[in-house]
Amino acid sequence: MVRTFVSFLRLTNSQTTLGHKWFNVPYACGVFFCRDLKLQTSILAGPSTPAYLTSTETSLISQTEWINDIPSPLHTNLENSRRFIALPLYCALLNQGKEGYTKIVKRNVQFARDLAAWMGDGEEGGKWYECLNLRKVDNETGVTSVPLNIVLFRARDVEGVPERYKSRSSSASRSLITDINALKEIYVSPGVYMDGGGAVRIAVSNWMTGYDDHGEDLERTKGALRRVMISEP
Repeated sequence: MVRTFVSFLRLTNSQTTLGHKWFNVPYACGVFFCRDLKLQTSILAGPSTPAYLTSTETSLISQTEWINDIPSPLHTNLENSRRFIALPLYCALLNQGKEGYTKIVKRNVQFARDLAAWMGDGEEGGKWYECLNLRKVDNETGVTSVPLNIVLFRARDVEGVPERYKSRSSSASRSLITDINALKEIYVSPGVYMDGGGAVRIAVSNWMTGYDDHGEDLERTKGALRRVMISEP
């Protein structure tokens, strides 16, 4: 995945991403890369630059050549009145590093795949749910699972599933979402499947999910999904 992202960057002039998912920093933390610094600053500076924001060289700067190579931060972002969103991202990167974030991603992906497996045919969750975004994740063995950290699912139209959840309509999925979230144990959000029907979405991205809990988070998630079917709210 990392190699694909790097290859994609080489083919583009700019790229944007968000840090609030796997970096686990505030929601407003956006990051973008631009190939041409002069083009970036000319665009973000707008048609004119106020006099009070115009940079001037001081005797110190003129005497220290390496300082001149550092681009001014005034026009390398979307707004000059931004909060220091880079600080929590910087601190998180220092704290976790490559190894720490690798562990978070692997743990989140495994959590999603374990949950999808619980919804598989012949498994307990398969009595009530069907996972919609299964893909082949191992070409050698042909094993299928969710490709990353998203589990997209809906209720099955079978005996044992409350009638209000059985339809593939968006309203049926919304009812299921409302009742799951009402338990206040896990949070799910709405999704749409390729057939146009409604779906339920679980996005696994928090750094604490499954962290040194001996499977408790996964069992709690299964328990909430089990309860909503057995004892309809």
